[in-house]
Parts: sequence; C-alpha cells; structure tokens
Amino acid sequence: MPVVEFTVEGPPVSHQSKNKPVLTAWRAQVRAEAAKTWTQAPMKGLLKCTIVNFFEGTNAPLDDDNMVKPIRDAMNGLV
Repeated sequence: MPVVEFTVEGPPVSHQSKNKPVLTAWRAQVRAEAAKTWTQAPMKGLLKCTIVNFFEGTNAPLDDDNMVKPIRDAMNGLV
C-alpha cells in the first residue's frame, strides 16, 4: 500500500474559519507539502487517512473534525 507522509508546521486552520484567505493559504500549504512527497498519479479507490496534530497545553486549539476537512480537501485530486 502506498504511503504519503509529510509534516506541515504551524497550527491548523478550521474548516469553519471566517478568515477565508487564511483557510485558503492553509490548504495551499498542506497541498504543497503533500506534493513534495506524492509525485504519482492520484490514487483511486478506498484510502486511509491518518492525521496527527501535536499541540502545546492540555486542550486542542480546535475541534478535530473541523481540522481534518481542509487537510483532506487540499489533497483531493493530488493524492
């Protein structure tokens, strides 16, 4: 099974962010990092996506459901 593994520095941006330019920039950053690793044609069929968010403190800065969507959206059509 092919594996795509990459790291994006900085805090994730929520799918529900009202600041659309920041959300768009976050998606572009994620896609650029994924593109450095994934140079093949996009995969077809069922995929498994594992996202790990490291943060400081005891509470995550945002809801993980809203964190995941922009990351997965950024990889659509690429991975």
